[in-house]
Amino acid sequence: MGAEEIIYSCHLDHPRPGANDNASGCVAILEAARTLKTLVSQGLLPNPRRTLRFLWPPEIEGSLMYLTSLADTAHIKSNVHLDMVGGDSVTKSISRISAGPMSLPSFVADLGHEIGHFVNQQTERHASGLAVPYPLVSREGSWNAYMALMEGIDLGSDHEVFNNSSFSIPGINVHDWPDRYIHTNFDTAARIDPTKLKRAAFIGALQGWILANFDETNVEPALGLLRRNAFKRAGALDGKRDDFTAQQWAAVTDVHWQVERAKVRSIAQFAAVSDAQMGPHMAFIDELGNLIETTPSRDGGNEGPVYRRNRAIKGPMSVFDYDYMDAHLPSRQRVKLRLGYTESYEALNLVNGERTVSDIHHWLMAEFGPLAREDLADYLDALNHIDVILK
Repeated sequence: MGAEEIIYSCHLDHPRPGANDNASGCVAILEAARTLKTLVSQGLLPNPRRTLRFLWPPEIEGSLMYLTSLADTAHIKSNVHLDMVGGDSVTKSISRISAGPMSLPSFVADLGHEIGHFVNQQTERHASGLAVPYPLVSREGSWNAYMALMEGIDLGSDHEVFNNSSFSIPGINVHDWPDRYIHTNFDTAARIDPTKLKRAAFIGALQGWILANFDETNVEPALGLLRRNAFKRAGALDGKRDDFTAQQWAAVTDVHWQVERAKVRSIAQFAAVSDAQMGPHMAFIDELGNLIETTPSRDGGNEGPVYRRNRAIKGPMSVFDYDYMDAHLPSRQRVKLRLGYTESYEALNLVNGERTVSDIHHWLMAEFGPLAREDLADYLDALNHIDVILK
C-alpha cells in the first residue's frame, strides 16, 4: 500500500438506539473493509496502490480533530462517507449519493454517481423480475429497487469537514434522508433493511477500491465519463436560464464551464494526463459552451474586496452545539446575517485570495440559484471582523 490514502468515514456516536443513525454506516464500512481485506488475502484482488483507511469518529468534531492533528493532508486523495444507509420502507427514507460542493469540483463525484446509477439499474431490473448479474439483495432483506437520488452538496455529517477548504478533500456521501425516526427511540434494528446495507457497502467498497488503484489506464474511461456527464449538465444548465437576468446568466454560465474544466484537471491528482488526452476534452467543453447562448456582459465581476482564508482557523464554522461565529461575533451583528447555512458554508470555501465578493456571488448563484449579493457581502464582512478571513 502507498503513502497516499483514501479515507472511509462514518460516525460512531448518536442518540440511542441509533440503528440507522449511524450504526448502519459503521457496519457498512466495516463490511467494506472486511470484504476487501478478504479478497486481497485470498489473492482475488491485488494489494491496493493507495492505502485504505477506515475511521469511526464522533460526528464532525472527531473528523475535524483527526484532520487538524495531521501536519499535512495532501496525501488524503478522497473521502468515502456513509451516514444512515439502512432505513427500511417504514422509515420513509430516500437513499442519496451526494457529490459534494461545487467549490471542490472533482471527477470523484462523477464516479460515485456512476456507481450509484449502476446499482439503481441492476436492482430495478432485478425487482422487475429480470435476470441481472448484480441483484445485490440479502436473504434477510427486501427485493426493492435501490432508486438512490444523485445530488450535489448536502451537509450535516463528517464529509463537510473533509470538503471544507481547510482540507479540500473530495468525496461522496452515501446516506438516507429523511428518516422519520431519526434521533428517537424508534431508530432500532427492526427498521433496518439488510439489502440496503449490502448495497451501501458495495457502493462504498467499489468507490474506494477504484480510487485506491486509479492510474493511467483509467484516464480515458474517466474522461469519457466526464464527457457524457458534461452533456447532461449542459442540458440542466440551459433549463435554468429563465431564473436569471441576462447579466447574471453570463456570470453563471462562466462558472459552470470553470467547474467542468476543473473536473477534467482533477484527474491529474490521481494519474498523469497527457496533453493529447487533455486537449481534446478541453476543446469539447469549449464547443459545448458555445451552444449555450449568453450575453458578453458580466454582472460586476470585479466588485468587492478580495479575501483570503486565515489558515490558523480550520474547518466549518459550526459543529452541532458549537458555532464559531456565535462565540466570537457580537450578537447585534450576528442577528443581521441572512445568508443560509449551506450558502454560508460554500461562501467560506470559495474565499481563496483571488475571487472578489462578486465572483463568489456568481459561484453561489451557479450552485443555488439567485440570491442577494448584499447577504453574501454582510456574511463575508462578519467573517473578516473576527479574522476568519483576511483582506
